[in-house]
Amino acid sequence: MFEDGEFDCVVDTFTLHSTYDRTQHGREIMRVCKKGGKILLLERGKSYISLYNSWLQFKAAKDLLERGTVEHLDIDKIVGEILPGLKVVHKERKNWGMTYVYIIENTLEEQKASDD
Repeated sequence: MFEDGEFDCVVDTFTLHSTYDRTQHGREIMRVCKKGGKILLLERGKSYISLYNSWLQFKAAKDLLERGTVEHLDIDKIVGEILPGLKVVHKERKNWGMTYVYIIENTLEEQKASDD
């Protein structure tokens, strides 16, 4: 287990669409990132194209069973929920809007490890 505020930068690539407890995942990211540190997220999610989103929703159950992932999620909403109060420094979307790139600054005091 890493210490509280141990890292200047936390990099998280393609995990939110396959993480069962995203809230706990976000708490852990904030806990290990020191105040003023950066969180870099690269994630797959909902597209700009509604027809493609329909396809992602259609195949979501199969993807979940076979790969443990779902890719039709609203990543902007999830990031706001699991990393509340942090400052988004940069955000962009690529590949029909399905690839989300975030640079987030940890503006909060260090998060202490919880027992839950």
